[in-house]
Amino acid sequence: PRARRSEQETARLKLLWAPVTLPGLSTTFTFEHTEFNRPQTQNVAIDDGVGNFTGVDWEDQISNNINGFPSAFFGTTKSFINDFEYDFGNGLSLRNQFIYTDAESTRVTNAPGETPIPSLSTTRSNEFILDYAPEGSAFSGIFGVFLSETDTGLAPGATIAGQPASSVAIVQSAGVFTDATFDLGNGFDLTGGLRFERNKQDRELEAPGVGISQGQGTALDYQGEFEAVLPSITLGFEPREDLRFALKASQGFN
Repeated sequence: PRARRSEQETARLKLLWAPVTLPGLSTTFTFEHTEFNRPQTQNVAIDDGVGNFTGVDWEDQISNNINGFPSAFFGTTKSFINDFEYDFGNGLSLRNQFIYTDAESTRVTNAPGETPIPSLSTTRSNEFILDYAPEGSAFSGIFGVFLSETDTGLAPGATIAGQPASSVAIVQSAGVFTDATFDLGNGFDLTGGLRFERNKQDRELEAPGVGISQGQGTALDYQGEFEAVLPSITLGFEPREDLRFALKASQGFN
């Protein structure tokens, strides 16, 4: 790991299948491998207003290990992606994307007694979209369903501040959404959208060596569910094919 440098390298392999005997059908398989390295913490020298700088120089941190820094965060991700499309004709088509990702990451510092902290993560997601856009019609729309789950945690045997630690986080999300667009004429169109989203979280953490007070340790056991209905509306104006203006209002969810 290099604490002073942000690096990322990605290799990607794609395979497209579009059978002649099934016009309108195409599917793409993608395998992606990414390796990354970046600083996790960096102290910055601050100007006191009269030309004097306070703080610790970054190069001094490197050479003298001041304050236990610098630290680095590095790892790899491997993803499998499948994109599927089918055109039924008459303006009706469907799209589906499935993503599976495995990630391994490690945090490293030069703090005395500190050991690398490895983490593991798995993400599965699927998005299904049905498009309706008949040629010559003033109406078009989409309907979609989104599902995802991410499991994250410290690798077995991980330690923090010299003490055994464990962490598990499971985040599940589900959404149903629809958009409808109406051509108002003279280059104007109006789009209304509605999305229902539900999020469920389950987080557990045991870290005896880290706490607000020395020796107190940190423990977390949290479960929560959130849901929301998210509307949006967009007024668009397209005076010509290569120019478009839009005014949008929407409610977000975090």
